Amino acid sequence: MGAPGAGEPARGTLLGDLNAVADSWFGQRWFDGRKPSAGATPEELVAAAGERGIEVSFAQRRLASLIEGDFPCVIMDKDGASTILTGRPLKDVFTCRTAGVDRQASLAELNAQHSGVVFFVSPQRDPSVTDPAAPAEMQSTERHVSLLRMVVDEMRQRHMGRLLQVCVAALVSNLLLLAVPVFSQAVYDRVIPHLAWETLWALAIGVCIALGFDLALRIVRLKLSDAVGLSVSAAVQARLYARILRAKLDEAPRMAGGVQTGLREIEALSQLLPALLVSVLVDVPFFALAMALLAAIAGPVAWIPLVALLPIYAMQLMGDARGQRALEAARLMATQANLLLESVAGLETVKITDAAGPLTRRWERLVDAAAYVGHLNRLHGAASGIVAMTVSQAAVVVGLVVGVYQIGESAMTMGALTASTMLIGRMISPVSAIGSTVHRLMQILRSTKTVEEALKATQESAGDPTAGARPILGALAFKDVHFTYPGEQVAALKGVSLSIAPGEKVGFVGRAGSGKSTLLKLMLRLHDATEGAVLLDGHDIRQASPGALRRHFGFMRQDSALFDDMLRNAVCFGLDDVDPEAFEKAVALSGVAEFAARHPAGYGMRIGPRGERLSGGERQSVMLARTLLGAPRALVLDEPTAAMDNTMEVRIVRDLRAAIGDRTLILSTHRAPMLQLVDRLVWMDGGRIVADGPKDEVLKAIAGASAA
Repeated sequence: MGAPGAGEPARGTLLGDLNAVADSWFGQRWFDGRKPSAGATPEELVAAAGERGIEVSFAQRRLASLIEGDFPCVIMDKDGASTILTGRPLKDVFTCRTAGVDRQASLAELNAQHSGVVFFVSPQRDPSVTDPAAPAEMQSTERHVSLLRMVVDEMRQRHMGRLLQVCVAALVSNLLLLAVPVFSQAVYDRVIPHLAWETLWALAIGVCIALGFDLALRIVRLKLSDAVGLSVSAAVQARLYARILRAKLDEAPRMAGGVQTGLREIEALSQLLPALLVSVLVDVPFFALAMALLAAIAGPVAWIPLVALLPIYAMQLMGDARGQRALEAARLMATQANLLLESVAGLETVKITDAAGPLTRRWERLVDAAAYVGHLNRLHGAASGIVAMTVSQAAVVVGLVVGVYQIGESAMTMGALTASTMLIGRMISPVSAIGSTVHRLMQILRSTKTVEEALKATQESAGDPTAGARPILGALAFKDVHFTYPGEQVAALKGVSLSIAPGEKVGFVGRAGSGKSTLLKLMLRLHDATEGAVLLDGHDIRQASPGALRRHFGFMRQDSALFDDMLRNAVCFGLDDVDPEAFEKAVALSGVAEFAARHPAGYGMRIGPRGERLSGGERQSVMLARTLLGAPRALVLDEPTAAMDNTMEVRIVRDLRAAIGDRTLILSTHRAPMLQLVDRLVWMDGGRIVADGPKDEVLKAIAGASAA
């Protein structure tokens, strides 16, 4: 976008304008801390605003439809800029604000640059207003919307214009198809008896022109329908992906295969619904119109296509009654996808354990079962199509028989008979296709169980929408906390009580499975306590925004995931704006700079899926650098050097001591050198705290217990 002209006011950016509205009208600047990137998607902006207690939403709206309650709002322009609208003093005049200065703009002027998207900003609703019985714990203010409703809403809100164009194209196309039966009747009844050659050619040319227009309209209809389907599919898949990433861990789907299968079904559903909508709005009325035309020219023959639809729909209803096969097919496809993903991810383990044979046999059993279920589904689908074709042909035969009797009684002409037989076939085909489409729709909806569960998953959010304005100091307190993982019978934490003050250096030790990592996860709200309370700065930790909490407490898990990317991007993962100086400090302290310097590509080296091109120690260095780069006020480190060699560990301990300074350090480790970083030690066993105190005293207690 070029610079504005002398008389043209400068326009703002979406990010800046949304922040200006939040600040000027509600007194909440929502990126005082970590701000979203300038290229953030609307969904990311909505989520970022929600963390600061501000509700941002966006929709396709005509400017003429905006009412007083919609202001202030921000409109997106076609060139990517934005404009704040503060009011509408007159019907065709809006008040715009740019750089704090108000001006008047006409509706025509704004429409010329408006993209159609409007952003609305307001203080976030208190969830207790929606549900008076709602607990103080984290809740999502977004209600669950089914997959079907989501697709329909996306079509209605963003693509209604295109759908109307498709309906018009379908209507005109259907009307043009009536030209052939009418032409046939005219030839038999008018042209042949009088050998009217000029009339014949005139009619033939007219019909050919109509067929040409019909062909063009069908192509346009196909392109528009496909464009709508692809756009809806992309939008819904993006929303689903965002919901999966923001869902509570306890409710998020854990099998990638089921989600992958569901994504394919979303694409099919998005292509199917526009076709179904057009069929219902156009083909059904056209069937009624054709029935009236058929009754006018052929009398009782008009009942034949209506009766013919009964066995066709009966066959399709029988298929719906066997809908369990669709569920079984979806389950088998998801299991296959999961097995394939796990096999590829663990290919090295498969080779080491010589497990190729058992896995191959398991795969073959799955393929056989999926092939059989797929065969049954295809068989019924083909049978329905065959029945529809046979019934359609039989209807034509019956129409001819009835028509001959009508001719014998002088109730019908030869031309009318020919036209009626053509109409019968053209009437049955599109309307019978509605049944097939509905049958396919039901199959898709039955096989999207994983997607529906993902849509129902509770979204992470601040229990108190106003908590975002409260600075996090970092004082933690656990009060008789119990926690059991979903599906488990044994509690991971049992009656844990402790407190950690800002700036403390606390270490957690204990045997594997003692509950150390679980305790750290509760600090970050990756899980919520089953019983008891976790307090942050004296408030229930569930009041805090998960995003703000995790930015304050930089958490390095012992098994954090690395994605297939360049080394630099792996270190900067999750960060939009990275200071070069901070990057250099983080990679130097963590040891990433050492192995990056030895590689020809440096920080541009590919680390492979799950970081498999790096050694275990190198992967931990990357994760430590990532944690440090976020500049958190507190470091939560879970076995940060478990895979490193002794030399690297000693150097990291030395450098970390200086880098931590007055920041809080919460450390879980089995490595003795790492304990140099802490002053206080918590000994855990069996999900309980055995000892808590100064490091030397707890180490003596551990030594005494080991000697006993």
